[in-house]
Amino acid sequence: MFYDAYFMVNGVDLSNRVESIEVPQEVEMLIATCMGDETEVNEPGLLKWSIDVTFRQDYAADKVDATLEPLLGAVAFPIIFKPAGATTGVTNPKLTGSAVLASYKSAGGTVGDQHVAPVRFASAGKLTRAVAD
Repeated sequence: MFYDAYFMVNGVDLSNRVESIEVPQEVEMLIATCMGDETEVNEPGLLKWSIDVTFRQDYAADKVDATLEPLLGAVAFPIIFKPAGATTGVTNPKLTGSAVLASYKSAGGTVGDQHVAPVRFASAGKLTRAVAD
């Protein structure tokens, strides 16, 4: 069951404001087909990752907006993600990397909705996986 993710942005633990989180990783495919090939040939290119988070918005100090708004257009900053709490282990790997804030919707919704803030963190370096601190 996925219910206790740990997520830190630029040194601020925002875990208790995370509603959902995804970590898509992909490889850019380069076409390497040559004359005489009967099938398209692909080779791996650059790795690409992002972290897509929906936060329950909070404008208090050291919470969602106070942490994210200054990062729009800023240089890369550290992120840490663990799928099952703060303790790193074989069954709870730690993903760390440098990211940039690619998108941040600080407000929006209709009457009666939860106030959420969808965010995309884009790769600004390698995403590293560890099973021990």
